[in-house]
Amino acid sequence: MGSFHKPTRPQVLWVGLTGDLQPLQNLKTSIDTALSALGFVPEKRAFHPHLTIGRATNLNPNALKQIAEALKQNADRNFGPWQIDRIDLMQSTLSPRGANYTTIKAIPLKTP
Repeated sequence: MGSFHKPTRPQVLWVGLTGDLQPLQNLKTSIDTALSALGFVPEKRAFHPHLTIGRATNLNPNALKQIAEALKQNADRNFGPWQIDRIDLMQSTLSPRGANYTTIKAIPLKTP
């Protein structure tokens, strides 16, 4: 577990992924290639697979401190195995009241 931004002032909370990540890397590469053909510029930063689990916005300093401590205590926590059965293409619209998410398309994955 971790956060984007400063560890003492977390904004986006995430859980990292481990295991056989090559299929996910291959999917990311395929998406980048397809979007490049449409004029989108691929991300230059290294790919670090993760799940965003929340955002810490408009919190008082004490709450931010509690979140930072919980992230530190659970940094290496293993949440166990799970399998992905679909990918949801999401639209994120940011507003002063927070992010609003809309599912644009749900894409089922074939099972091996």
